Amino acid sequence: MRSSLHFEPINAGIGAVVHGLAWSIPFSQEVSDQILEGLLAHQVLVFPDANLSPEIQIALAECIGPVWTRHPFFPSVKGARPVAVIEDGPTSPPENAVWHSDMSPSNPPPFGSVLSACTIPQAGGDTLWCSMRALYDQLPPALRSTLRGRVAVHSLDHGYRDNLDNGKLDTRAEVLRNTASKQRLSRHPVIMSHPVTGQALVYVNRTFTSHIEGFLPEDSTSTLEHIYSMIENSALKMRVCWRPGMVVMYDNFATQHYAMADHFPARRQMNRVTIGSCRRISL
Repeated sequence: MRSSLHFEPINAGIGAVVHGLAWSIPFSQEVSDQILEGLLAHQVLVFPDANLSPEIQIALAECIGPVWTRHPFFPSVKGARPVAVIEDGPTSPPENAVWHSDMSPSNPPPFGSVLSACTIPQAGGDTLWCSMRALYDQLPPALRSTLRGRVAVHSLDHGYRDNLDNGKLDTRAEVLRNTASKQRLSRHPVIMSHPVTGQALVYVNRTFTSHIEGFLPEDSTSTLEHIYSMIENSALKMRVCWRPGMVVMYDNFATQHYAMADHFPARRQMNRVTIGSCRRISL
């Protein structure tokens, strides 16, 4: 007998609100399978009023697969190394107000993440997600043909170039210089097959993708800008208006996201567990 989880679609292309999950661990195999099936189907799952402890947040992520033990650029919750603290406020301006896929320069990139809202400003600070599966379907046939088989370079140095070029050795620049090469730069197909479902998707992002190999620089730039404009204009997006305690799980291959910076200088803290890879499941 299946558990009583119910997935309420947010819109036709992306996202669902999850109802009926009992927050007690360990999660059963049946519940874990349903969560994974829901994530693969909807790409982004919203758990309202979850109010998770770090332990349960990690267990939720492990329903999908093994987690990263520590994110290279963010501090961890004390006593819970896999839980990264992403915080901005008066002295730390937001830096995620750009469409991106988390740590795409890694080889392999992380499969997904679980975000938990800890401190939410009174106004602003929403997050948007866009379906890169749906964006593939919207590519003009000629562009789709041109991009098939092409490879793009993803680079941490490109994504954090301001930290490297600001003329001072700040903490982020030092971490970048000491980051292993397999996390610092990688090459990924522009048109990629999802690692679990096999569905076609577009895998380039404004933050980390430096260029498309085999294109003249101006052609690479114009092609990437065309794709990014499609993301900006796509109707197949969803928006999360955060409340304290809300949790969102997302597929890092099938989606990109954008954290609004309209709350600055108000404080905003999200705790994130990064899912390294996805376990296999019979679909």
